[in-house]
Amino acid sequence: MSTDSPTRSAAAIDCGVCTTANPPGTQFCPGCGHSLFEPCGGCSKPVQYSQTFCGSCGHNLAKEIETKRAKYSQWMSEAVTMAKHHKYDDAIGLLSRIRGEKDYRFKDLADNARQAVEKVDSIAAQMKASVARAETAAESAIETEDHAKVVELLGSVPEVLLSPAAKRSLGLAQSLITQTTDLEQSCHDAINAKNWVASGPLLDQLIELYPKNDQYPKLARQVGQRLLAAAQKYCDQRRYAKSMKALRAVPAIVQSGGYYELRGRIENILWLREQFDSEPFDSPTLGRLAVRLAKEEPDDPENVKRVNKISANLKSGERCPRNGFPYRPLPNNSWLGGKIEFLRCPQSIAPIKIKGLELWSGRLNVAIGLALQGLEKARLDYNFIEKKGFLKSLGRRKSTLTWGIDIGSSAIKAIALQITADQIEIVDGFVHEFEEPLCRPLPGQPRDQALTEALAQINEQHSIGDSPVWVNFPATAAIARFSLLPPVGDKQAKLLLEREIATRIPMELDTMVIRSWTGDHEPDSTLGRAAMTVAVKKQTVQELQERIAGVGWNLAGIQAEQVALLNLAYHEFPEELAAESVDPFKRPTIAMLHAGAEASTCLLLSDRSHWFWTIEAGGEDLTSILARQLKLPRNEAEQLKRRPHALPSPAADYQPIEARLDDWRARFKNTFADGIKQDPSFHVTHCYVSGGVPYAHQWTRRTMMINTSDQ
Repeated sequence: MSTDSPTRSAAAIDCGVCTTANPPGTQFCPGCGHSLFEPCGGCSKPVQYSQTFCGSCGHNLAKEIETKRAKYSQWMSEAVTMAKHHKYDDAIGLLSRIRGEKDYRFKDLADNARQAVEKVDSIAAQMKASVARAETAAESAIETEDHAKVVELLGSVPEVLLSPAAKRSLGLAQSLITQTTDLEQSCHDAINAKNWVASGPLLDQLIELYPKNDQYPKLARQVGQRLLAAAQKYCDQRRYAKSMKALRAVPAIVQSGGYYELRGRIENILWLREQFDSEPFDSPTLGRLAVRLAKEEPDDPENVKRVNKISANLKSGERCPRNGFPYRPLPNNSWLGGKIEFLRCPQSIAPIKIKGLELWSGRLNVAIGLALQGLEKARLDYNFIEKKGFLKSLGRRKSTLTWGIDIGSSAIKAIALQITADQIEIVDGFVHEFEEPLCRPLPGQPRDQALTEALAQINEQHSIGDSPVWVNFPATAAIARFSLLPPVGDKQAKLLLEREIATRIPMELDTMVIRSWTGDHEPDSTLGRAAMTVAVKKQTVQELQERIAGVGWNLAGIQAEQVALLNLAYHEFPEELAAESVDPFKRPTIAMLHAGAEASTCLLLSDRSHWFWTIEAGGEDLTSILARQLKLPRNEAEQLKRRPHALPSPAADYQPIEARLDDWRARFKNTFADGIKQDPSFHVTHCYVSGGVPYAHQWTRRTMMINTSDQ
C-alpha cells in the first residue's frame, strides 16, 4: 500500500471494487461509482481505501480496518448465540447492521450476515408455528382440567416464545400440580390416620380445584358422615367446642338441613355460655339469657344454678348505689382508668319515688342536669336564651322547684327537682316515648312536626304549671372547642379566648349564640388555664323558644345536652373531684360516656377543667343493623335489640352488633385520647356510662372494659 497523500500523488488511482484506473483528482470511480476516498479515523482528512497509514497524521488505517472486521465477527457470534436462545428479533437486528455495510472491504462479512438473516428468519417462523400449535393444544387441556398436559405442552416451549397468557396458564398449571400433589398427600395421610377433622377441609380444596373429578366428592361424603356422627356424639356429651370443631370440618357437599340445625344449636349454646364470662354486672337481660341457655341444654344442672345465682344477685347482691346493678365476680376496669359504673341512680338527689319512673334510670341524667341548673346548682351557669334588662333580672330569681326537660331523639324525659330543708328531691316527672325516634321520622312526618305534636300531647297529659322550665338542644347541634390558655389574668384570658372563637368556630359568628367558660386563675400553676366555648345556631335556639312558648311553659333557660351532663357530674362527684393527687401535674378526673339514640358524648371533668366531644354513634344505628340482619321493620328490631334472648339465632343475629360495638370502642378510645391530649392534667380515676344505649347487651363490656388488646 502507498502512504502518499492523494493531494501529492500524480499516479492513477485504482478502484478497489472494479480495479478501474482513475485519473488523479477523481473522487468517485466512473466504472462502478464507488468512492475512492474515505475520511481518516484520526484526523478526518481524505485517504485512499488502499492506504496503510494516513499521510497527514500517521493514523494506522490498516489496524482500524482489522478492528472493525473483528467487531463485525463478534456481532456475528453474538447473533448466533441470540438465535440459539430464541431471541430471533435481537439476532436479526444485530445481523442487519452488518448486512447493510457498503464498504467493499467487508463484502464477505455482509454476504455472510445476509445468509444468516435468511436462516434465522426461517427458524423463527418454524418455532412460532410450533408454539402456536402448543398454545392451542394447551387451551384445550385447560378446559378439561388436564394440568399435566398443559405443563407437558407449554413446558417444552422456550419461555421467551410464550405469550403472556400462555405463561400465566403454565404457571397456574405448575402451581396446581404442586398444590394438588401436596393436598392429595396430606389428605391421604389424614384419612389413613383417621383424622377426619383435617381431611374434611382438604377434600373441599381438592373438589374446588377439580370439580369434574368424581373421586373427591365420594371421599368427601364418607368423611362428612363420620364428622357429623362425631359432632352429634360430642353434642350429646355436652362437649360443644369439640362438636363445633368437627362441624367446621364437614365438607360443603355434605352440609344440609340436619347439619345446619345442629350447628346452629351448638353455636347458640357456645355464644350463650360466653355471655357470662366477661359482663361486669348482673342484669335482667343477663338473667333472661341464662334462662334461654337452660332451655337450649336442659340436661345441664349448671344452667339452673346459674339462673338462680343471677336471680339472687339481682335481688340482694353487692352493688354501687349509683349503679343499681349488682357486680359479677369479675374485674370491671375501664381502659380509661378506674372501675366502670352505670350512672343510673345519682346519689346527690333523693331516690326516685314516682311509680314507673325508675324504669328510666340512667336515661334521666340530662333532665336532672337541666333541673339542677334551674336550682342554681350548676358549675356552668350560662344560658343560651338571649335575655335583656328586666327579663334578665327575672331569670336570676332563685327558684325552689324547677323542671328539666330533656328533648331527646327517642323520648322526652322530664324531671321536677325541688330543694327542701336538707336535700334535693324529685317531686314529679314523666317520660313521653316517641312512636318512632326523631332520627327515624315516620313517612311524610318531618322531625319538627313530630316534636311539636309530642309537646302538645304532653301539655294535655301533664301539668307543668308556672314553674321554671329548662330544656336542651341536641348534642349534635352544639359546636364545642376546648382551649388551654396560659395562666394569665381574666382580661388577657378573655382576649385570647375571643381570638380562639374567631379562628376555630367554622360558622358566621353573627348567626351563632356563643357561650364561653374559663377556669379559675391560678397564677402559680404550670398547668395552664382551661377554657371552653360552646356555640349553636341562633335559628336552633329561636325555634326551640317558639316551640316551648307554643305550649305555654315558663321557659327559663336553654342549655346544651353536654353541659347539662357536666353540671350533673360536678354536682354528683364533689368528693371524687376534690381528692388529693399524687402527681402535681395531674388532677383526679371523672370520665363519662353518655350514649343516646342518635349520638354518644365523651366527657372528661376535673376540679379545674372539663372537655367533651360528641360523635354520631347511637342506639338507632344498632337498631338499623339488627333490622337489616333479620329483615324486619325497625320497630320490631328495636324490641329484639333489648331482648337478645328472644333472637331466633343469637350467635349469628347478634354478630353484626358485636362488630359495630368493637368499632365504637376504637372510636371512643381515639376520642378520649384526644381529650386527654388537649389537657394532659386529666387523670381518670372513675369511669361512668350513662343513657339508654348502655342497657344494650355487651355495650359496656365491648366499648369500655379493658381487655387483652389494652395490655
